Amino acid sequence: MYQPILQKKPGSSTIQARLQRYLHTTRSPVPLKEYVNEVVNRWIHSSRLQGYSTIVGGDFNSDVLPTSKATLWAADQQLFNALHSTMPAGYLTHRLAGVPTSSLDHIYVDSQLASRDLVGAIFRCPQVTAVSDHDPVAVAIPWDMVLPYSN
Repeated sequence: MYQPILQKKPGSSTIQARLQRYLHTTRSPVPLKEYVNEVVNRWIHSSRLQGYSTIVGGDFNSDVLPTSKATLWAADQQLFNALHSTMPAGYLTHRLAGVPTSSLDHIYVDSQLASRDLVGAIFRCPQVTAVSDHDPVAVAIPWDMVLPYSN
């Protein structure tokens, strides 16, 4: 059963709030967004060196415009938007007043995964709409595309 993290005040247990506390406690001069970007880029690089394919997904708070920060970051990391490749006409994942208006949620994959037959999905249902302004996103990746694990 899911148990949320205890909060001292609303929003105090979000990942952003906890990272800000960590950076403050460690007296890091690095701004939060720059820190997150560095850590994720390091994870991607390290995983690739070990032979793993990269899949990064979530709420990027950035639309799929050619000049958006998420699009430019993904291009710099040689990642491809799996939802965009499976839904080339576009997709909407973020709702304002219950109406889909923008695409802020994305799944980025390495090129060897993007070149295959991926199936993307956006889930819209009353249960999600009741608790979030974002629709869950998913991409099905054929099992034969997953790199084997070896010791």
